[in-house]
Amino acid sequence: MLHYSIFGEGNKDTIVFLHSGLQTGMNDFGHIVDSFKDKYQVIVPDLLGHGKSVIYQDQDYYINPYLYFLNSSDALKALMDELNISEINIVGISLGALVAVNFANQYPKHVRSINVSGLMFVKPRNYETMIENDRQNMEMLLQDEEASKYLDNLHRANWKIFVDVARNKNWYPFEDNQKFLSLGMRKYAILGEMADHEVKSLHRAKSKNINLTIIKKSGHLVNHENAKEYIKALKINI
Repeated sequence: MLHYSIFGEGNKDTIVFLHSGLQTGMNDFGHIVDSFKDKYQVIVPDLLGHGKSVIYQDQDYYINPYLYFLNSSDALKALMDELNISEINIVGISLGALVAVNFANQYPKHVRSINVSGLMFVKPRNYETMIENDRQNMEMLLQDEEASKYLDNLHRANWKIFVDVARNKNWYPFEDNQKFLSLGMRKYAILGEMADHEVKSLHRAKSKNINLTIIKKSGHLVNHENAKEYIKALKINI
């Protein structure tokens, strides 16, 4: 079950904000919520294995990392059912964008619009180097006592299971992301100009079925690096 915060409760249309890896919903989007809560019902969950959202620990996410995305999508759908919501606008950043894409693939009739940032659609040519660097960073994180203590305090859930997902060199769901580009709902990519590999990835996908906004003076985490322009883009898209 996903822990969540809710704002603007009772407004007709709903936005769900999905955060990046090893963060929480309010850490990533607490500064964004005020710009939308007067017009929309805003839901900010903690993804599985983050914050207060418990992850299914009886499954081996290192062996099959795709289970993380499937379970996350099912958990989000269960939250919608609990709150009696039939259709949502999804906003996702990094890991949250990957979960948003998976949810759109699994439950397309329940998605009104989707805005994604901080993700790749086509495997870059230097992917092996990138993923090895990521793997080494994860290993260093696990050995860093101070960082681990901070994450233990931030996440009541077992955040190390997500690390297991990211340590698998085949964890990134490129096929899922390419399938998403063919879906019929309104789709938007909001990418930072300094995240060159993400922008090139979308261009290489050669899709005319998604609208692209480039945010200046920002990279992977556009929601933090240029929040003003990010909010402006979301207001136009949603």
